[in-house]
Amino acid sequence: MGVREDTERDITVSVKTRTGYDKDITEEWTRTLNEAEPDFISLHARTFKQAYEGNADWEAIRRAANVSKVPIIGNGDVKSPEDIQKMFKLTGGKGVMVGRGAVGKPWVFGGEGFKLGGVETGGSRLGPLNQTVALEHAKLYVKFKGEKRFYEMRKHLMGYFAGFRGAKGLRVKMSKVSCLKDVVEQLTVKQLRG
Repeated sequence: MGVREDTERDITVSVKTRTGYDKDITEEWTRTLNEAEPDFISLHARTFKQAYEGNADWEAIRRAANVSKVPIIGNGDVKSPEDIQKMFKLTGGKGVMVGRGAVGKPWVFGGEGFKLGGVETGGSRLGPLNQTVALEHAKLYVKFKGEKRFYEMRKHLMGYFAGFRGAKGLRVKMSKVSCLKDVVEQLTVKQLRG
């Protein structure tokens, strides 16, 4: 029975999967998933065993798109707007899912318009954009979710601060924040030390 045969529900049903467990079985697995008639399939272009090691195999996404009756959404190693366009062109997929490539870098979705007047992110020192966006992200988190589970913000905050002198120390501090006030204090201390 395909998921679409359940006429009682009007919801989108999708599958998020990988190319296989320990070997690439993309085509076979895609055909099997198509039997369930999901609305789309998101394919991370690595096996389960690979985790996040090595390069994502975008060719596997192309192979899945070639045999699938439903849209394929590509995922894996997308770190820039250029990567998004490149994945579309190389795979024939109908969409791109950005995961870890967006942690600490929400501008991955914005292209040129997100450079905000040419302000650099990262580099040899703390970029003003990183600090501004990290603080705004933390404020929005509190506005919409409160501070009870603020620890969920830690990975995002740590992602904003990489690739510059002193980044490791700041990431360690961000890994311990428990509220918005902690973030403001850490960023103020970093600004004062320059």
